[in-house]
Parts: sequence; structure tokens; C-alpha cells
Amino acid sequence: MSDMHDLIPGMAFLNAQIIQVAHDRGCLGDCVSEVRRKYRCAPPAGSYLFEPAHVVSMLYCLLVVPVELSLSMSGGSDPELERKNLLQYFTVDCLGRRANETETQCLLRRLRNSVAHVRYTLDANDRWCFSDLNNKGEREPGGFVVSATAKGLSGFLSAIGTYLADRCASSATS
Repeated sequence: MSDMHDLIPGMAFLNAQIIQVAHDRGCLGDCVSEVRRKYRCAPPAGSYLFEPAHVVSMLYCLLVVPVELSLSMSGGSDPELERKNLLQYFTVDCLGRRANETETQCLLRRLRNSVAHVRYTLDANDRWCFSDLNNKGEREPGGFVVSATAKGLSGFLSAIGTYLADRCASSATS
């Protein structure tokens, strides 16, 4: 059997889309209730589709795994990825872009670091804040701080997920 771990980001996005379809068809709620009863879990506030652990697992699969697998999302500027205008989904406090990278490359690199090192917060209003700090845990001058509403983060996950799913599909057929 060949190693298929490089397909994980695209598969994670497709799994999230399956959950979305089940939700849209009205059959997800019963499954969620059954699992919660089985494991005696208190329901999280808000919708299951944007439950924080689900969001973090998606961010990890879509940002951290590709870099660790060297699925060059940051290797060079990709015109398709640049056209997605990923910054539109965030409020930027500080980007801290390197001279040799695009805003998109910077966003993906810094978000990857934020997620991989658990440098994010979620407030009571479902606003996510991501930061990338130095090795001492301090924010560097020109560092990185962005935030997103649940709607913005959902749009970002959809945009980057579609991109990775398409890349996985094209690499599987080549």
C-alpha cells in the first residue's frame, strides 16, 4: 500500500463538506445528539459546524499538515492562491511580512505558526485572534496579529480547503 498522507488536507476539507451537507439536509443533528449521549458530552455553545475543536482541527489539517508534508503552499507565489484574496476574511492588526513574500504567503506562514504553537484565542463573541510570537513568547515589532469572525474564518476555511482539495484531486489523477 502506498503512503497517502499527503492527501490528508484535501480529505479533511471533503470530510468537513460531508458534515455540511448532512447539516443542510437536516440529518446531522440526530447524529450529534447520539454521540453526545453516548459520551455524556455537554453540547457546546453555538452550532456544531463551527464548534471550536472542529475549527482548530480544520485549521491544523489545512495549514500545518501541508507545510509538514512539504506541499509547497509557501514555496513560491501561486497565482490561483493569490487570486483568492485570503486577507479579506481577517481584520489585520499587524502582518509582519518579509520583503520576499506576498501578503498571502505571509498570512499562511504566520497562521500556520499560530495554529501549530496554539497561539490563538476565541472570545465569547466567536471572534478568533491569531498571533505569531518569537521564541521567547513575545510579540516582535512588526509581528503578526489577525482576527476573524466565525463568518470570516468559515470563508477562509472554505477558500483554502477548496484549493487544497483541488490540488489533491489533480495530484491523484496525474
